[in-house]
Amino acid sequence: MRHDDHTPGRGSAPFGSPAGGPPRDRAGDPLSVLLLKPDGYLLPGLRPHLDRLIERHGLRVVTRYTLTLDAADVEDVWPKLAAGPYPVAHQLTLHYMTGGTCEAIVVAGPDAVARCTAIRGEVRRDFGDTVFANRLHTPTEPDEIRPCVDKFLTSLPHGLPHVRHHDPGTARGAFGRLAALPSSAIRAATLDVWRQQRRSGWHSFRLETAPGAHSTYLLPGDSHSVDYGMSVIAEVLPGLTLHQIITAYIEMDVRGESRLHSGTAEETLHLADRITAAGLFARARATRPAAAATDRPA
Repeated sequence: MRHDDHTPGRGSAPFGSPAGGPPRDRAGDPLSVLLLKPDGYLLPGLRPHLDRLIERHGLRVVTRYTLTLDAADVEDVWPKLAAGPYPVAHQLTLHYMTGGTCEAIVVAGPDAVARCTAIRGEVRRDFGDTVFANRLHTPTEPDEIRPCVDKFLTSLPHGLPHVRHHDPGTARGAFGRLAALPSSAIRAATLDVWRQQRRSGWHSFRLETAPGAHSTYLLPGDSHSVDYGMSVIAEVLPGLTLHQIITAYIEMDVRGESRLHSGTAEETLHLADRITAAGLFARARATRPAAAATDRPA
């Protein structure tokens, strides 16, 4: 739902480009979108900082407005999440992106897509908390740029139908125990995650495991989808709930590691080997003497 503070472009002509080509304004400059996510919109100082970045990167604003996204809007922007292989990422994103006000900014200028990508990198580097909530989106893949521009320049501001582009995703998705969970269980667990985040912040996510002399730690660097990685953890540690698995991923992202299991040196090394063989990153080591004190929730 678009809000009322819609601001038309400052001197740019309306959208128009040859069918199948990159979206351009009538002046011939490429178009792209910067979508400030709910956590970015609320962060003090980020909106004026984003304005400075847009100006510094030589882009001009075609139109901008605040809005609240619904589930269909989210799936229009990230269609691969609605395709089925990524049920956990789908629900996490729905709760995240529909949970507050966003700001859509359509921009034009030379190399607009590359310059928006650079802006996104700067914002996430300087303001991002975690991969689960990273302040700003911009389309980067060739097939998603035109639909995203059409969504925020034409469809939402003017109430016109939007044709969702096809993107089934190429990363490996959910399997095994995770894929077998009913959608209601996934919705409930992911909603609990966002409620905890809003109540206590990202640093409140700590996977509590029984102490032991040796431990297996989940490390950053998973190049697969979140759903695939969480499926691996669900298979090697069948006693963990979905909320605990998501907690491990958030803790790993925020703190640099998450202690999945403690036991003997042989047990923890075997678990780390199973996780790394599946394409994730893990290591086994002797538990630090100070772990009992430092592993309490923040």
